[in-house]
Amino acid sequence: MSTATSSALEELAQRIRAGEVVFFVGSGFSIDSEGMTAEKIVWRLWIRLEGLCFHAGLGEEGKKVWESFTATLCKGHRDARLPERGSFQIPPVSKDVASIHPGVAAAVKVLSGKYYELNDWLCNAYGALLIQWSKNPRRCAALKAMSEWERDAWRSIDRENREPFSKIPPRVLRMAIGLKRGKSVSHTDRRALGKLVLMAAFGFFDEKVLAGRCQGADSISESQETLDRIYGDRLRLRHHVLARLAREGYCPTLITTNFDLLLEGALGLSGLAEERHPESQANAPTESLSVQIPRYDVISDPSGFYQRGKAFRTATLLKIHGCAGRMREEIKKEPESVTDLAPYLRQVVYTYREIQNWRSDHWTADLLRTLLRTRALVFAGYSTMDPVVHDTFRSVYEEMERNAREIAEGRSAASGTKSGRKAPAYYLGWSGGDGAMEFHADQVLHSASRAVEQPHEGDPHPHYIQFGKPNSQHLTLDETMGFLAHEVFRAQQSEALKTELAALVARLTGGRRPKEEVHEFILEFERFRKGEMTDVRATFLGAQDRSRTRSLDEHAKARRSLRRCLGWSMGFHPALRREWALALALGQRHENGTFGAAA
Repeated sequence: MSTATSSALEELAQRIRAGEVVFFVGSGFSIDSEGMTAEKIVWRLWIRLEGLCFHAGLGEEGKKVWESFTATLCKGHRDARLPERGSFQIPPVSKDVASIHPGVAAAVKVLSGKYYELNDWLCNAYGALLIQWSKNPRRCAALKAMSEWERDAWRSIDRENREPFSKIPPRVLRMAIGLKRGKSVSHTDRRALGKLVLMAAFGFFDEKVLAGRCQGADSISESQETLDRIYGDRLRLRHHVLARLAREGYCPTLITTNFDLLLEGALGLSGLAEERHPESQANAPTESLSVQIPRYDVISDPSGFYQRGKAFRTATLLKIHGCAGRMREEIKKEPESVTDLAPYLRQVVYTYREIQNWRSDHWTADLLRTLLRTRALVFAGYSTMDPVVHDTFRSVYEEMERNAREIAEGRSAASGTKSGRKAPAYYLGWSGGDGAMEFHADQVLHSASRAVEQPHEGDPHPHYIQFGKPNSQHLTLDETMGFLAHEVFRAQQSEALKTELAALVARLTGGRRPKEEVHEFILEFERFRKGEMTDVRATFLGAQDRSRTRSLDEHAKARRSLRRCLGWSMGFHPALRREWALALALGQRHENGTFGAAA
């Protein structure tokens, strides 16, 4: 951690304590826990396409789609030389391993950089292929053969066998069979059907791929042990940090472009109950002095935003690209056709066309513009590359800059150094090992600085905070988030000592208030607080400081110190804190003579 990074994190912690901060979470936030890299997703989509083209009994129709795929999306790449009849060859005797055509890996790497364009093309292709499959009188046998082939092909990619290759949900198959009965299938229905097939290949409907579930009618009574078993090792410290900050009332609004349910899992494990299901209130934490936010709500469409967006004392998770849990709920309703799913299916952003605009509803855009004008946004694991979202960020900050310039006309220039420190935006970005910075994020940060008349010249921007791998010179993302939480909760502890310690001592000593001892204890805590992170700040020096090389032993020592510090902030059990708060409240009522009335 460089001096600049340490200072930026401390300033960000102060803003969190002031309630100014909203975290904007992208796919990079969970990429190591879900494991869904762009390349891995493309492999899954590729296998589904090849399975439909060559193993679902479509014959020449499947071959034509494959030829179109190779000519359209892989054309012009010398290393991506593809075979005419698929790329995976499963040995007939042992189906455990598939041999892959040598040009496929290069093609997958190319397509990983054109993810949304690929999805756009595949929605049409998958829809057309599935409709052709539904016309086959032996479609059940063909589907079984395709599923077996997909399973074996996926084993060649996911050699650790961490997750299965997801089958197409039976309800989607029945929708395809129902569509063929009509005179013709509209372009909209074909794309919607193809989008569902694409989502299934991604693992959208499979809890073993995207872990977790919404707290529906069948799961409102789940204990924290059950939730812990559902999510396994998917949740990281960073997820728990955001849940804890929301629970304490510091960051009750979270925004994410992710479909996964990891943040819901962390919120549930922190003791929050889901607002959408009144039955779950029985399991909500006791609303004592230590519980600022007892509930959370997931909002992923306009109706949810308009109906529940103003809930009191409720953490709000805004999923602006859609939610896997909500989509699973919609499928469980057993819709008869894709038309029944269309209202929510439109809210799930997967394709190039969808990422280019705000679709028919503008609640997301309006909300983002309001937050950009009134809060400090922290982009974590989100590159800000999405065209329409990036344009929204820049447009709002440029509007703020114009307004500030108009207000400043006629008055003398502001004195002091314009360092960009007041910019209402922060970016937590992967260092990549070479210290390279994300262009789009850097541009957003500079726009944010100009919006508050604090332009920053040169690189890096002071609010561009880099994280790295374990044992590197940078803090990891988990360590960075833990450091933030530690600074916030240490300040909270300091305030509690100043406001409550004297009264607590008086109760323990029968009314005596030893002011000098209390004052000295508070001063000692402040000295401890300032000194406990010294070696961490001194050791984690970023790429800007090349004065000397830190040894691995020094880094290991600093990390041990950091873990020890975080143990007192993040590791202090919330349930125990609630019990103490209840005991304190009970004692106060007893002293005031209201114990009997309260009982």
